[in-house]
Amino acid sequence: MKSNKPHHKIVLSLYQRFALLMILTGILPMLILSTFIANNMVENYRAALEGEYRQAAGYISNSLQTLLGSYNTILKLPYSYDLPAGELSTTQTFDNFRRMLERENADGQFSSSLEEDMAVFLKYVANVDSNIYAVHFVGKNSADRFLDFHYSNYSTYFRSNEQFLEQIGYDSLDRNSNELILIPPHSFSYFGRSDETVVTLARNYFDLRGEVGTRTYIGTLLLDIRIQRISSLVQITHMHQDGSIYIVNGMGDCYYASENEYIGHNITVLLEEARDGRNSMAVTATVAPYGLEVVEVLDTRTAFEQIRTLQKMMYVILLMSALLILFGSVYLSHRLVDPIYEMIRQMGAIEHGNFDIQLQVRSEDEIGILSRRFNQMSQELKTYINQSYLAKIKQTEAELTALRSQIYPHFLYNTLEV
Repeated sequence: MKSNKPHHKIVLSLYQRFALLMILTGILPMLILSTFIANNMVENYRAALEGEYRQAAGYISNSLQTLLGSYNTILKLPYSYDLPAGELSTTQTFDNFRRMLERENADGQFSSSLEEDMAVFLKYVANVDSNIYAVHFVGKNSADRFLDFHYSNYSTYFRSNEQFLEQIGYDSLDRNSNELILIPPHSFSYFGRSDETVVTLARNYFDLRGEVGTRTYIGTLLLDIRIQRISSLVQITHMHQDGSIYIVNGMGDCYYASENEYIGHNITVLLEEARDGRNSMAVTATVAPYGLEVVEVLDTRTAFEQIRTLQKMMYVILLMSALLILFGSVYLSHRLVDPIYEMIRQMGAIEHGNFDIQLQVRSEDEIGILSRRFNQMSQELKTYINQSYLAKIKQTEAELTALRSQIYPHFLYNTLEV
């Protein structure tokens, strides 16, 4: 069964159409354009920042690789120590350091000359670079006796060998490796400087005598390096103030961080969140062949804050423009639509015979001209109707007079005949 309810068709007024037209043809395209421009600016800025960070990370990686290479060379000094000038390098010349370690007296104790010789050697190594805090050598001699020697230019008080071995993780140290070993940052407290943090670089020393491919572990030479040495490599890159830089190994142990509280800790979770976060950008550069990574993280919310602020300002301006159009349309409705509605109402009065209608002229614009013409039309229509009405009355009167003139003689003749 069909519904008998009338269907009301929605009709927009003139000013509503005008406002809608202005929004669709003016505000909406501007909104789309501003959004596109802002997003394009963000993408371009992000690409530029990422390129800048990759370049900076690559520079830090190369500088760190050069730095570690230089310390690796220093750690090879036992193989060339006390080598006479001009003498060709042979297996026997590389054996000078080992032979120095074998000096023992009849009681199995180190001779005073060994202590002095090792002190001279460690001091020599410590003075190669001003960033070396301390030099250590730990190992064993041919009698399988444990050897340990320590020297620092910054402190003469060595607390405990057990504390030192625990700090560097000597029990888990790979004594078969012939490459540079990097030990995560730790406290320098075993030398009485608990307020300092150092990173230790180590390299094993082997007996090169015997068949090729066979080697016997003798000891490990270790260097305590100031953490500020790595910091100096980072600071010259002039990174974004809102960015963070981390230098980690494959297990996530932090060797350097912009935030000092992360140094010496495992930050695997932190880096995973930075790489997967929507509000962060992470760039990585590998420090080959030392197993380190330079990771630069930028908080994009802070970096893009100015662009986002500009985008918000554009949205605010567009919103204000839409409101101005809305208020303007309301104002125009009073100036344009209301007088037209008034004319429509007065036309209804004219249709019912009221010709004494006079619209109030409020302006000198087109609406005012239209109001005057309407008043003029109403007045002329009244005059025309009055003239037509009077002419009709006169015609009727003339017809009545003529009829009367015809009726009166005929009536008179009839009366006389009777």
